[in-house]
Amino acid sequence: MVSDDDDELVAVEVELPRELLAEIDELAVLEGYETPSAVVQEALDRG
Repeated sequence: MVSDDDDELVAVEVELPRELLAEIDELAVLEGYETPSAVVQEALDRG
């Protein structure tokens, strides 16, 4: 987790299975998430 005090940004590239991407899309629609990171975090937590 990156704190708000951290000035350095790091780019991360990942490959996700189609099933996980579909779950992310579903969560975004059903739960009304406002940021992509919140959607991804929820999907990963469900893991």
